[in-house]
Amino acid sequence: MHSFLAAALLLIAFSGCAPTLAPPYFDYAEQASTLSAHADVVQALQEAGWQIADDSSAVALETQPRIFSQAGIYRVEAHLEVLQMASNRVRVLVHPYRVYFDGARNKIGYLPSNLRRAIEPPLLDAMKANGFEAAIQKGREGT
Repeated sequence: MHSFLAAALLLIAFSGCAPTLAPPYFDYAEQASTLSAHADVVQALQEAGWQIADDSSAVALETQPRIFSQAGIYRVEAHLEVLQMASNRVRVLVHPYRVYFDGARNKIGYLPSNLRRAIEPPLLDAMKANGFEAAIQKGREGT
């Protein structure tokens, strides 16, 4: 019984040390409904330094990949995909990859904190300038 209690206490103590993995997306809500929401999102992405991909559709906007770091045998790059979630909400999905020197690509299943810090502030500023606000997502604000 004492060993079970000790193990439970250790588990509780170390669970606070677990890393927090951010989901690879940001949610934004349009402040004033406009007929040009699609154009506003395109403008915001361009202001944040993203180029719209040629194969984007009206359903999902996609950006060209950008390189964020070069680390020895691989580089980290990401591209964005914007989906309309409701009449006044959009979700910006971040697709981060490690691209190795031989061209192999591995998707990163979460949003590393350094990549989040590189993407979120300029995107949030540009979205705010174009009539969107960060929506609360999973118990945290998108700021």
